Amino acid sequence: SVDIPESRKMEKEDNDIHRKLRKNEDIAEAAETDTRSLGRLFYKHLQTSPHQYLLQYRIEMAGRELRNGKTVSETAIACGFQSENTFREAFKRLIGCPPSELTRISD
Repeated sequence: SVDIPESRKMEKEDNDIHRKLRKNEDIAEAAETDTRSLGRLFYKHLQTSPHQYLLQYRIEMAGRELRNGKTVSETAIACGFQSENTFREAFKRLIGCPPSELTRISD
């Protein structure tokens, strides 16, 4: 087994948690609360919805993956999107350019 530095190990665990928590219900269950209370907590502390928080996190993670040389298809899967098309649409909506443009910039 490869010894991963502690910060990389924590980042990987953080990514794994975010990947597993796909829906408001998943987050609410993990937080031991109901979805309505969860929504209120997110808006109070983060000024966003749980869904929007997860989407933004996945898109940020995708940017790192693309800059590190992963393909758009590999990135969509790695970041927990249902399909490559769903990923492309979300990325363009939030970032303002298609993910393929980011891969060209990093080349």
